[in-house]
Amino acid sequence: MPAAVDALVAATPYFLPVAIGAACGLIAVCLWKERRSRPREADVWFAPGGHSLRTRLVGSLLALFDEEAGEGRKRHARTAVAQGKKAVAYRLMTSYLLELVHPQDAWHCLVGSKQQNYVKGPFYEGAELIFGREGLTVIRDDAYHTQQRRIVSPAFGTGSLRGMAEDVLADLVRRHVVDALRAAVACPAAGVDVGVIFDHAALAIIQRVAFAVGKAPISRDAAAASSDPSRPPSTDAATVSGISGHFRQIGALVMNHPIAIMPGPIGRILGFFPRRSIRQHRDAILETAANMVRSCRGATDAADTLGSDRKTLAEYLVDTPHLTPEAIAGHGLNFLLAGHETTATTLSWACHLLAKHANIQADLYDELFTLIAPHFTVASNPDALSQDAAPLLNDVISETLRLYPPCLVLIRQAVRDDVLPSGLVLRAGTQVQIPCYSIHHSNAVWGPDADAFRPSRWRDLRQAGRTPPPGAYSPFSLGKRNCIGKDMALLELRCILASVVRHFALSLPTPSREPRRRLGITMRMEEGIRLCVTVRAS
Repeated sequence: MPAAVDALVAATPYFLPVAIGAACGLIAVCLWKERRSRPREADVWFAPGGHSLRTRLVGSLLALFDEEAGEGRKRHARTAVAQGKKAVAYRLMTSYLLELVHPQDAWHCLVGSKQQNYVKGPFYEGAELIFGREGLTVIRDDAYHTQQRRIVSPAFGTGSLRGMAEDVLADLVRRHVVDALRAAVACPAAGVDVGVIFDHAALAIIQRVAFAVGKAPISRDAAAASSDPSRPPSTDAATVSGISGHFRQIGALVMNHPIAIMPGPIGRILGFFPRRSIRQHRDAILETAANMVRSCRGATDAADTLGSDRKTLAEYLVDTPHLTPEAIAGHGLNFLLAGHETTATTLSWACHLLAKHANIQADLYDELFTLIAPHFTVASNPDALSQDAAPLLNDVISETLRLYPPCLVLIRQAVRDDVLPSGLVLRAGTQVQIPCYSIHHSNAVWGPDADAFRPSRWRDLRQAGRTPPPGAYSPFSLGKRNCIGKDMALLELRCILASVVRHFALSLPTPSREPRRRLGITMRMEEGIRLCVTVRAS
């Protein structure tokens, strides 16, 4: 041992210069890569990164996670537009991510004739961490995505949606929303956390419609996993009743440790421990989804299906030859999330906005009074709440989705050099971000009241014979990768929101404060939304 120590000491004068030289070489390479990927200053506005050590080392992109979800991006986009820039540049280590600020550029990347130039790049590594490698949300290969979408699309056709409304939706909304709110009103405390009720309802609907799970309601108290997000799920958490709790824990981990979803060695090394916990919760949900799909093979009870002439999503999956178990479980996980978290969050925001704007709520109640009978017969006909039959209801939903889109941003990677309609030049390999939230709040597109809740703006557009500019409104994404469950989500939103406003009056508790937004799986409320709920007279 002494000899080894002596040898190490003797080598120190030679080792130290080598280490210093290697460090200097690494710094020089990083600076060269950063300079090479740096966009032209005439085209972009460089976002400030803050002064924390983490931000100085990693880049300005992480600074956005320290603010209320979407507000930093919105402020940066408005600054860029005011200065005549074409994008906002966020630094991430030695590369830059360009966030587009013009709707026509977003349309070009997602829907235009050159959309094949833009693919899901390395930033979807974080999405794969949450959703696994299968499922429409995370599949990167275009051909494989098209094949998988073709497999599941029949479950979301017009006939399937009409059958869902006629068979199960009205009953589920009555039991999981109307009856649950009546029970909550009967024992009020500091208001009702409507988010919990909507969470239950959305999960019950997607399980019933997609997986033919029975009619028994799911208890969130029984569903919640450990309140400590860093703890792994319990051994019995891989059950249907655990889905809601696992999603909540994944959202908390993403909110508290955003670096975990960053691509490359940044996320793998600095986010190692939260990544491990996210995988444990994700794997428990994947196992539950796979079990629910497999159970459909042996389902024979007609009471637990949507009807003899209609298939559930799970039945489409298990009846498809050559579909791997991993793909089946991945699709199941994706649709559990799409029909659960996003719907529940949008409903919570809509009720909060209506509680703040009593005049709009009163007008909506007047519209719904003649459409929905006191004994609750909504959704027996899907056309009963269409745009023509209930214009204000649909405008309220559209305005809520504009102000609080479930998806904050969409990210693509340019695979070829391209020039966007705004004149922004993109080199192959550039990471491009389409900020749904920022564009939805753009004063240049929506006017000086872009931040205001004004459903009448949609009526004004219809009366003028106009629609939002291409790329200006994308709550369900755009193009060939848009949300396959969009129509199902809108049908759920119409039925549930109409039922709530028809049977209950909503108001803000005293004192009240604006819910703080945080980015988890979706953009949701940090502490839920509590409202005062009163049963309306029939």
